[in-house]
Amino acid sequence: MSNDFAEPSKPKKSALPIILGLGGLLFLLCAGGIVVLVVGLIFPALNKVKETEERLQIQSNLRQIGLASLNYESSMGDMVHNSHNRNSNKAMLSWRFQLFPYMEYDNLFNQADWLKPSAWDDPINKNVRLAAVKEFNIPGQGPSNQTYLQAFSGPSAILDPKSPRTDRLNGQPKALEISTIPDGASNTIFVIESGTPVTIIQPVDLNYPGGPIPPLGYETTTGRFALLFADGSARSATTKRLTDTILTKLVVIDDGIAKLKD
Repeated sequence: MSNDFAEPSKPKKSALPIILGLGGLLFLLCAGGIVVLVVGLIFPALNKVKETEERLQIQSNLRQIGLASLNYESSMGDMVHNSHNRNSNKAMLSWRFQLFPYMEYDNLFNQADWLKPSAWDDPINKNVRLAAVKEFNIPGQGPSNQTYLQAFSGPSAILDPKSPRTDRLNGQPKALEISTIPDGASNTIFVIESGTPVTIIQPVDLNYPGGPIPPLGYETTTGRFALLFADGSARSATTKRLTDTILTKLVVIDDGIAKLKD
């Protein structure tokens, strides 16, 4: 008996889905490549903008520190410096701590006990030692009792405990006023953004000149660092053009004037 019903033929597979699938894959690959390219272009730009903003914030902080140091000098008749024990001549509290009353941190200043042999790290001064003072913090560092902003304490620098505050004619102690800096306050560095932190109230600074240039700049990709001159002006510079000769002349108060190349 013949079969009146023919077996239905199977439909042929179309090549269109395969083509569309390959096209979609190529589209996704191209789109992904474009996204990666865009991200690669945007991220460095965003990081550069962020670092520029941080540089400006550091200079703003330095200007506030500079204003406080000028007010200190006007009130005390001497540039701010680390406090020392008169009997042992041991440094007790930092110049940064001395500026607290001129930066609206009177309460913190008044909490410290100055009479301890080693005031800055004495247990009685723990609260002051652990306190964060935002003007001394670096953006990105976060609130901390540590700071990267240090002065210079090497021979004939502003914070040299001997030479700058000694009358070279008779060897007697002599106040160092901004107007008496031989090289001029606008040509002499007071504070710089170092590459190593110290506790804010710790009387430790950069022992320079007298050795190699210390690490400068807090985690910058551009090699830039901020600095404050004795007249209260703040600016930034780069380590790429900084030499030992230039930095020494900018730190020592009476060895001639040098121009800092930006």
